[in-house]
Amino acid sequence: MTDNRKCNEHWITDRLPTRPVMVTLPLLMAVACSAHAQPARPEMPPAKPLERAENHLDVAYLPQRQVGAWEDRWLRMNVHVPAGGGPFPCIVFVHGGGYGGGDKDGTLYGAGPPPRELLQRAVDEGYVAVNLNYILGRGTKPQVFWDYKTAIRFLCANAGRFKLDPGRIAAWGFSAGGWLASTAGFSGPEDSYACPPAAQHIDELSRQRPKGNVFLVQMDDPRAANAEFSSRVSAIVADFWQGLQYLSADDPPMLTYVGEGSRHKHADAAREARVDFTAIELTDPKYKGQSSLHVPPHTAVDARVYVLVIEP
Repeated sequence: MTDNRKCNEHWITDRLPTRPVMVTLPLLMAVACSAHAQPARPEMPPAKPLERAENHLDVAYLPQRQVGAWEDRWLRMNVHVPAGGGPFPCIVFVHGGGYGGGDKDGTLYGAGPPPRELLQRAVDEGYVAVNLNYILGRGTKPQVFWDYKTAIRFLCANAGRFKLDPGRIAAWGFSAGGWLASTAGFSGPEDSYACPPAAQHIDELSRQRPKGNVFLVQMDDPRAANAEFSSRVSAIVADFWQGLQYLSADDPPMLTYVGEGSRHKHADAAREARVDFTAIELTDPKYKGQSSLHVPPHTAVDARVYVLVIEP
């Protein structure tokens, strides 16, 4: 990796007389290095409680990776517990944003959170509602999958604290959140994720095995916290899907959306794998004949989902 400081020093000494360098170098170094400074980070949306709930806000599900930096926010979740003794079924809501934006509590880099009324409705109907963040940016795979699976294990390990039933946890993802929930949700420790050769820097951690022009990377972090718990969920709701190459008969039920008169392109793959697959038909004319939709979160709120996901 190029050392910018050394490059700047070389540039200065090549173009200035020797004596002025002694006086001017600190100022020029500050100016030159400022050109490489990180852009200002946006203010993060504050964690928001729900009504009629016991709210656990900004809970670190990977506490060992909290270092006091701005990015710590990406590895935190809110857990909203309904009134009563439990244990309650749980829905984990995963925001979208193309892996480059979005936040559990507000808009970040142009992408928003899961709809607040959806979380409130889940709590009011007797579900623990979880909305979580995950790492953003390029080159996050497969780490973002590992982190998501660790978040599910964290909930299982803390089932008593959050009054949830670890055997009834569903994931509801929007856009990239649907991609994340489905890709990680369909995989077990023995499954792999195809990465390009440029991903060789994670070789030691992932135990890569070359195959053609890709490396097969384990879909589970071998150092996963709470590894005694399963990261499988009991149902997945999503508009975007990935990871269907991992489908097997023991996978959770799947629910998605299609436009009127359309058949979802993954329905046959699910049937062949003997996985329960339900597509809710949207009556809005703009979705007519379409499947694998990028459904706006507010459109995706449907009373049938709560029955199909997990019975309270």
